[in-house]
Amino acid sequence: MSQRTLKCFTVLLYGAAAVGAAWLALRFLLPWTAPFLLAFAFAALAEPLVSALHRRGLPRGAAAGLVSLAALALLLWGLGALASRGAAALSGLIGALPERAEALGGALTGLEEKLLRTAGDSVYLKTALDAVRETLYRIPAAVSQRLLGLLTRLAQSSPDLLLFLVTAGIGAYFISAAYPRFLAFLSAALATAFWMS
Repeated sequence: MSQRTLKCFTVLLYGAAAVGAAWLALRFLLPWTAPFLLAFAFAALAEPLVSALHRRGLPRGAAAGLVSLAALALLLWGLGALASRGAAALSGLIGALPERAEALGGALTGLEEKLLRTAGDSVYLKTALDAVRETLYRIPAAVSQRLLGLLTRLAQSSPDLLLFLVTAGIGAYFISAAYPRFLAFLSAALATAFWMS
């Protein structure tokens, strides 16, 4: 095996290992670390406000707690308002489906009569129109069933979402309360890992 082929094979092997490691990290590690990554992102965004409150005499822990609680309350209010509007819209849609189906049935009956008058009393046309009407009548029930299934899945996933938000909120408070020390620790750890490699 030539030196060039060996080098190409080594590069491909390292590339495949990097892609595999990234996929494993995204598949298995990200779901566990996502609340803490979100908490770090929030602490970084909230740092100017926390620092401003700290400079005005408020202890850093209290400033971080105040900002974290305000952000969490705002997020929960937004999610609640969004869920309420979504539920109202879905309820209105499900309630309107029977009326729409009835109007559609009337329109289809009128269209069927016109087609049969124009094309004559064809058995094939009548069978095709009956099949179309039956399919269209099934649509509202199928849509209602899908929407109810979606609502059920959302209700079942709400405890996981709540746990995610609580974990991210607590993490955001602790990271924000010690943000300068946390950044210094992270920089030192990254520098050590870089120099060791």
